Amino acid sequence: GERLEAEFFAVALELLKPADKQMNSNINLVDETKFKEQEVDKYTITIPDYLINNVAKEVGLIRKANSKGKSPNFLYIMDYNQFKVPDEYKASAKLNNYYLASKWMNAVFPLYYQSIDCPDCLLDKDDWLINMVAASYIAKDFSNNQDFKNQWAKIYKIISFFSGLRYDFTYLHYNEILS
Repeated sequence: GERLEAEFFAVALELLKPADKQMNSNINLVDETKFKEQEVDKYTITIPDYLINNVAKEVGLIRKANSKGKSPNFLYIMDYNQFKVPDEYKASAKLNNYYLASKWMNAVFPLYYQSIDCPDCLLDKDDWLINMVAASYIAKDFSNNQDFKNQWAKIYKIISFFSGLRYDFTYLHYNEILS
């Protein structure tokens, strides 16, 4: 569970990181659609060795955005076409990366496992259990940190203003199960 939680956030952070083609290469040229050289450190993290392969595979599938396949992190078949970046986000490197990271953060930790009652569910019971433990860790981490909850509430309010109330599961739903 802890490994999946770490991979989940590492993928999001890796998606925010500027690719070489997204950076201003000429120090005298200011291209506002690209990252400045001094911003690179802000968006760069060191991923632990034991996570590098799965994170790199997941990020590669997300950036290609042209297939369905088994997620190296979630272990279920994911439609990576959902990560196609709309044209209005492609014009800016930061918006492009934000879009990908926010889509990833909306990835689902399935609530049900394959059984007679749910033959089309995404995961077998063992993989589902790992996903639920990871989701529970994330919910617990958010619930125990008032700053996280405040930041989440601000973001949720802005998104709700523009797109209406969300019906996706949030950390509150997972946390309720833990209580």
